[in-house]
Amino acid sequence: MGDDRNFITFETFAVVICDEGKGLFHEATVHSLGSVLMEKGLSKNYVLYASYLLKNGDKVFINYAFEVKPGAPVKGKATIIGGTGKCAGIQGNWEYSAFPLRPAMEGISQGYNRHNIKYTLP
Repeated sequence: MGDDRNFITFETFAVVICDEGKGLFHEATVHSLGSVLMEKGLSKNYVLYASYLLKNGDKVFINYAFEVKPGAPVKGKATIIGGTGKCAGIQGNWEYSAFPLRPAMEGISQGYNRHNIKYTLP
């Protein structure tokens, strides 16, 4: 879109590992879709939606909003927007940080997130 303007779409996959080795989200798999408009190295209109598949088969859906700044960890906010099964009516939000890693191969990106998932079940 120009020298200082890019539009990126992406798909990510992840596994959640909780420090305590237990909990609702421990060992959940995550599938995310997103897009971001970058202007002069800063993100604008970042959109990311994630579907967490829990070990019991329920799903939790989360919207992420964050800002990308070159050379800095990504900081953002997450909001639970719904759930299925025993997680129907789940609510929650929290702040998190994402850290990029050196990719294992050309054409991909890798990283990890650190956050304390805060939620309430009905």
